[in-house]
Amino acid sequence: MPKYAKWIAKGTAILALLVAMTGCGAATEPKGASNETPAQQAVPAQDSVKMKMYKMPNGKEVQIPAEPKRIVSDLYLGQLLSIGVKPIGTTGYSKIAPTVLIPYGTYNDDVRADIRAFGELLDKQAEAEAWIKQFDEKAASAREKIKTAVKDGETVGIYELRSQEFYVLGDNWGRGGQVIYNALKLTPPPAVKEVVDANTPPKLISQEVLPQFAADHMFVTTYETKQEDKDKFFGNAVYKNFPAVKNNHIYEMTFEQMYYYDPLAIEGQLDLVVEQLLAHQAK
Repeated sequence: MPKYAKWIAKGTAILALLVAMTGCGAATEPKGASNETPAQQAVPAQDSVKMKMYKMPNGKEVQIPAEPKRIVSDLYLGQLLSIGVKPIGTTGYSKIAPTVLIPYGTYNDDVRADIRAFGELLDKQAEAEAWIKQFDEKAASAREKIKTAVKDGETVGIYELRSQEFYVLGDNWGRGGQVIYNALKLTPPPAVKEVVDANTPPKLISQEVLPQFAADHMFVTTYETKQEDKDKFFGNAVYKNFPAVKNNHIYEMTFEQMYYYDPLAIEGQLDLVVEQLLAHQAK
């Protein structure tokens, strides 16, 4: 599990993406042909590369290659691959090329803004728009497929059990939130809608108020939870009395598959959510 998969909702740290870009024409010499260090050799002369100013999410501007050819990144692989960019690895960023800082979570509730930002950054606007078009078409098809599985008026919620704590999530913290509420346009219960609208981290809820947050369809992940704690929570009378439990509308999802919210992850989650809804309908 990546180190940033810890419970960052508690606000202990902010993770960042550093994209180091070197323009074309940065030829490297054979060993012994130069006294420069590898880092110095990797930096192309700016007068040989067309540059542009890019405004980072923090408001600061940085000069970067207009058409970067080699990308170095320590995060956001899904965003890069979605627009046809394959990073070459990770390294000491600012020593080899212009560096762009994008704080982790900047686009955690809008995959379209996410991929468009990377398209602008890497001169891949056309590729970004093409991905959005095919994703929107796929989402529209998915909405048609699940019409009989989620009937008019039924609600859908996203939840997570962590040890002995139970959380409800909106559309901004992975776990399929963008798929369920934005792509499939499913409706949360009123109490859950407040969490969605507030755009806040996952909300801890007590057992006493669980019924207020229960949905007709409940997608549930578990993380760092002992089996005895799972048995205790899912076996308690309050939980077992939920309509979703009685109607076989509890969808237990794999944490590792649902955690992320990059474009590739979200597209995969769309398939998983639809599969779960249709499979439970058939039972």
